[in-house]
Amino acid sequence: MMHLVLLFVLLGLIGEVFLDVNVTNSLNVGTLQQPLLAFQNKCIENLGCFYTGPPFYNPLYRPISLPPSDDIRPKFLLYTPSSPNEPYFLNATKEGVMKSNFIAGLSTKILIHGYRVKLKENDVRFLMKDELLKEGPYNVIITDWTEFNGFPYAQAVANARVVGAQVAKLIKLLMRNRGVTAQSFHLIGHSLGGQASGWAGERIPDLGRITGLDPAGPFFQNAENEVRLDTSDATFVDVIHSNGGNNAIEGLGIDEPVGDLDFYPNGGKKQPGCFYQNDFNMTYGFVDQVEDYVANSCDHSRANYLFLDSINRCTFIAVQCESYENFESGECDKSGSLKSVMGLRARKIPDLKGSRRFYLNTDDESPYCME
Repeated sequence: MMHLVLLFVLLGLIGEVFLDVNVTNSLNVGTLQQPLLAFQNKCIENLGCFYTGPPFYNPLYRPISLPPSDDIRPKFLLYTPSSPNEPYFLNATKEGVMKSNFIAGLSTKILIHGYRVKLKENDVRFLMKDELLKEGPYNVIITDWTEFNGFPYAQAVANARVVGAQVAKLIKLLMRNRGVTAQSFHLIGHSLGGQASGWAGERIPDLGRITGLDPAGPFFQNAENEVRLDTSDATFVDVIHSNGGNNAIEGLGIDEPVGDLDFYPNGGKKQPGCFYQNDFNMTYGFVDQVEDYVANSCDHSRANYLFLDSINRCTFIAVQCESYENFESGECDKSGSLKSVMGLRARKIPDLKGSRRFYLNTDDESPYCME
C-alpha cells in the first residue's frame, strides 16, 4: 500500500502525464489540447532564447513546458592537482578565467548533478573529484546549481537548459582566453545533469566527450534529439543506464539508447543491493521523503557509483547484445563477441555495427566489479 501511495505522490512531484508506450500509440495526438498558456520565448543576455514550444512541448511526453527561472547562475568549483581539496570559485567571465588557477595543459572534467541534489560534503561528485585527481592530472570543475534544481520537477527541467548554456559559456571563455580546445573537455552528468550536458554540448562544436550517468527519463524518453542528450552533442557520448523506464513509475532514467555506446548494468533498470523503504517517518513529511527518493533513488544513483569505481577500482567489461535476456542466456557472450569497457576508460568504437547496447552484471556493493 505504501508503494502505491508513494507512486501517486511521485506523479504529482514530477508533474507529467505518465503514459505507457502501448497506451500512447493508441491515442490520437491531434485530439489532445494545446496548453492553456501560450508558448513563451524567454531570452537571457549572452545565453540566447529558450522557447517553451515544440519540440520542448509535446502533448504526450512533455505536456508541461515552462520557461526557466530568472537569474540562473550556477557556481563552478575548480579543483586542480595543486589544489585538490580547496576549490577556486570560477567566475564565468573573461577576468574570472584569466585570474583562476585553471591549468591550460590539462584535460578538464566537468561534473553536473541532477534534481534535488544538495551537494553536501560527502556527495558523490566530491568522491569522483578525489578519484579523478588520483588517476591523472586534470582540471575538475563541479557545477553547483542547487539553488535552481528543486521542486517542481518541470521547473528544474527548464532551469537545466540554462545550466547547460552556462556550462557552454564557461567552456567558450576557457577556449578563447586560456588556449584550450573543445576536445579537452569531458562532461559527466547525472540525471538532469546528463541532459544539461547535452544542452551544453550542442553549443560547443567538437566537444570531446559527454558521459551520461542515468540521464533523466521523465520529459526526455521518446523526445526529439534537440530536447535530450544524443550522439551529436560531443565527439563521443557514452551512457550508463541504471534505472531506465518508459515512465517515472518504471524508472527515473532514460531507457532508450542515446549515446555512441549505451551500457546497461544488470539490465539497466533495477540494481542489486537496492530496495524500497516501506516505512516512512510521517513527522519528517511524506512529500519531503518522496522528493528525497526522487533525488537519491538507489537504482537511479547507482550509475554514479559504477562510474566512481571505474576510475581507480574496477575494469567493467560489457558485451554487445540486443537485450538483457539474450545476454543472461549466454547468447551474446561468445568468442568473438564485441566487448567494451564501461566507465572512465570507455572509448568510441569506430564504425560500430549492430546494437549500441552493451550489457554486464555487477556486484551489489562497492567495489562493484565481479572479476
